[in-house]
Amino acid sequence: MQVRPRVLLVVPDPDAVDATLATLDARGIDVVCVDALNVCRTVHTEPVDLIVLHGDGDRPLSFLRRLRQASRVPILMLSDDGENDVFLQELPHRGRPVHFGLVERVRDLVRVPVSSRLQFDELTIDLVAHEVRVGDERVILSVKEFELLAFLACAPGHTYTRDELLGAVWRSKPKWQTTSTVTEHMRRLRLKVESDPSHPRWLITVRGVGYRLDTSRAL
Repeated sequence: MQVRPRVLLVVPDPDAVDATLATLDARGIDVVCVDALNVCRTVHTEPVDLIVLHGDGDRPLSFLRRLRQASRVPILMLSDDGENDVFLQELPHRGRPVHFGLVERVRDLVRVPVSSRLQFDELTIDLVAHEVRVGDERVILSVKEFELLAFLACAPGHTYTRDELLGAVWRSKPKWQTTSTVTEHMRRLRLKVESDPSHPRWLITVRGVGYRLDTSRAL
């Protein structure tokens, strides 16, 4: 049996990362969450493959130096806007493009062996070819439509809020870009992949919460 890679996620509030944990778990990655006060102690007791400093790009250099002294595990540091990252150890396998924000960055860096093709009855999503088919018919999607569908498909059954999807797919925040962007892309996506967009089979709205890709519904 293949051992799942483990990631140490350093966040201000370890109890407030449910969506990230669920998605990483669905992608075959185990996660240990700690705050900054406990990270150096944790790296001595928890064997991990990657350390992610999430949501605070202004950490002092002295903190990073202490962390590097405590562990030689690769570190991925994300800025507040998710746009910039700093690799504090050489990572020879950074060649594959990143498409889905933090979750895909982590998956790429720890090299999780996952199938490039996701199949949900007649719906097929090829993550490498960026191709979607419903039955034998190829569906032409925009880049963001594809990334939204693929992100949901990587954790089928998990419901994401519009804010979470805005951060993961658009790498943006509500203060910069409204969540209506997500709503509009979902509307267009349903028109292209659902046989009855007003009664979707796969792309389900969870009222008051957000969206999920549902695999339980039968035709």
